Amino acid sequence: MEPETQAVDLTAYLSEKIGADNLVVNGITKVEQGMSSETFFFDLSYTKNQNEVREEIVIKREPSGGILETYDLSKEFRLLNSLIAGGITVPQVLWNEPDAKIFERPFYAMKKVEGDVFNVDPRRPSKLMFNDDERPSLAGDFVSNIVKIHNFDWKNSDMGFPADPGKDNEAVIRQIEQHEQAIDRAGYRSLPIIAMSINWLKQNSPEIDRLSIVHGDYRIGNFISKGGRIQAVIDWEMCHLGDPHEDLAYILSPAWRSADEGLVNHLMTEGEFIKKYQEMSGISVDPYKLLYYGGINIIRGLDLMCTAAKNFTHGQSSDLRDGIHAMTVDFLLEALMGVITMLTAS
Repeated sequence: MEPETQAVDLTAYLSEKIGADNLVVNGITKVEQGMSSETFFFDLSYTKNQNEVREEIVIKREPSGGILETYDLSKEFRLLNSLIAGGITVPQVLWNEPDAKIFERPFYAMKKVEGDVFNVDPRRPSKLMFNDDERPSLAGDFVSNIVKIHNFDWKNSDMGFPADPGKDNEAVIRQIEQHEQAIDRAGYRSLPIIAMSINWLKQNSPEIDRLSIVHGDYRIGNFISKGGRIQAVIDWEMCHLGDPHEDLAYILSPAWRSADEGLVNHLMTEGEFIKKYQEMSGISVDPYKLLYYGGINIIRGLDLMCTAAKNFTHGQSSDLRDGIHAMTVDFLLEALMGVITMLTAS
């Protein structure tokens, strides 16, 4: 069923949830960006407390088949609820709906955040992403938000994360095994470079000195900005507990750098980012851990690309972007071999 045909069916549901009278769904727009959960914008008009209201809400819906397997958006809903209570800049969630009959699959709703999302394109110079007046404040917000995420008191929150595994390497081993299982389901686990790299990373994982929330996809393209300030950090599907260096290695990846000056996420130099992060977080950045978690991030990339290729091949996805991901696997394998070579030489 196409989303547009759902408008009449959703009117009564949304009226009850919002507490509105005379509610009209003026339009439903599906956002084609993103490759995990589905995102819809609902343009609503209604009466509440005798006032005429027009607003947009956003619905994130579980996909029929996506690159992140085993979806449970209720966990993301609880996470965002906890983070906003802790002062982290995220969209305000409204309600969670597990009943698949309402909108074909489970979803949660949140308020729309006004602003721009700049799509990742390493070929573009920074001046085409952010102007020089915006960049300093955006860079400050970019660092400040990841520091708040890494310093968030998750132990005393209601986000449902597992118990603290302590200072050993249990969290990273769990992450590697989850990626390994997904790669195996996609049919790529038997490739020698993948088998060797996964085994090496599990056997040589560094101790986690500080267990934190890891966003998992913190970069340009996953924050909303307006007037030179970050209004919200989005796309929390890959959030988990782990070493902050996993996020840092991801942020510093060449994939998110500008074409002209190699600025990290088109915002600042690598040295500026590390200096600001250490000053604001109180966490010392370990170069070896950055390299190690660079390897973990490549394994995660293989998890996503192999799963996407499998979904397209088996007819679980008709997204043509999924169809080309098999070609990305070879590039990631080459990058993985380079990282493992550097790690073994360290």
